[in-house]
Amino acid sequence: MAKSLAQTDMLYQKSLIKQWEARAVQRTVMSEMTSRQLINRVIPMYEETLRDIERELKELYLQNSNGQVLDVAKLREKLVGNDRKKVLLKLKEKITLAGYDYKKVLNKDFLYKLDRLEGFRQYVYWSVKDLVPEMTISERKYYSDIIKQAYALTREDNALRMMYKGVGLGGLGNFKGYSITGGFNIINEDLINKILEDDFLGSNYEIRTNTNIGEFAGELRNILGMKAITGMSIDKTSKIIHERFGVAERSAVRLIRTESMHFANQAELQGYNDDGIEYYRYVATLDNRTSKICRGMNGTIWKLSEAVEGYNYPPLHSNCRSTTVAIFADEIRPEMVMESRYKRSKDYTYGDILEEVYKGNERAYRLGTGESLKIGKK
Repeated sequence: MAKSLAQTDMLYQKSLIKQWEARAVQRTVMSEMTSRQLINRVIPMYEETLRDIERELKELYLQNSNGQVLDVAKLREKLVGNDRKKVLLKLKEKITLAGYDYKKVLNKDFLYKLDRLEGFRQYVYWSVKDLVPEMTISERKYYSDIIKQAYALTREDNALRMMYKGVGLGGLGNFKGYSITGGFNIINEDLINKILEDDFLGSNYEIRTNTNIGEFAGELRNILGMKAITGMSIDKTSKIIHERFGVAERSAVRLIRTESMHFANQAELQGYNDDGIEYYRYVATLDNRTSKICRGMNGTIWKLSEAVEGYNYPPLHSNCRSTTVAIFADEIRPEMVMESRYKRSKDYTYGDILEEVYKGNERAYRLGTGESLKIGKK
């Protein structure tokens, strides 16, 4: 009889854990919804920039082609008079909107090299760079919302579980209509800023956005060089630009999804720490898109003090949708806890560990495969 009761209690505890895991996955879904809102703001920014560049491309071909292809001799002509003023006026506006001092950019060396093609290439470059300020403002808003939401829901779930343990059996039904007040689950602005500004993949989101867009702008400018563009029809040139924008948009979307999960999980980690949680269970979103690494990690239990993003704490790779759920000490046995290969010390800090993990898993974060990641074994 005693054995039967023990088995019944074990099954009941497992069912409760599944309930909390389902709530953890729901937190992730809500973060994904906010992430989609950000994506829906960012994609039109790229599309508007592309349309702007397309208009300039048509004007370039209209004024400097011999019918089908660009006239090399015309492209190499130095800009003078009204043509020069017109190009410089456009560049000043773009450079200023991108947050730079146009007087420093439009120096003597720059002006000396300014021919018709270079004017167009610089316009393309600064049009793309102009994406940075608006994108980072939107990112900060939506990432902050994700942090606030994930932290609040995590602490609510932790509080409900603690209350449940205090009042006995009955499950979540005992708390139907119950409201926890007092603002305990509101994260303060200093913590929000800290999470936003902490490094992820070697830098924070603002630096990463600036770097990625700068690289894309430089790449596009280089593609439109004299040797590459000479002899091409406007349709072919336009196709190349569209293709590169497509790649950049997909990269931006992948990064937003990954960063969103980073911020959501870091907010949850903060909530665990604030509630004195000692352990967590890794929870993967299981469907036909789940990576092998996350499927393998699903259900593993780790010490919170040994949580390392990218190793045993999500996200483990780009487009990662995994999350975690708090585990209390009385819910597990010591042999159930995974052994981490990374042990912090005075000479081996958390920052050192992250650097090593990110370096080893760079491909997984860039490509989203998750296959190159390595985890600890029990």
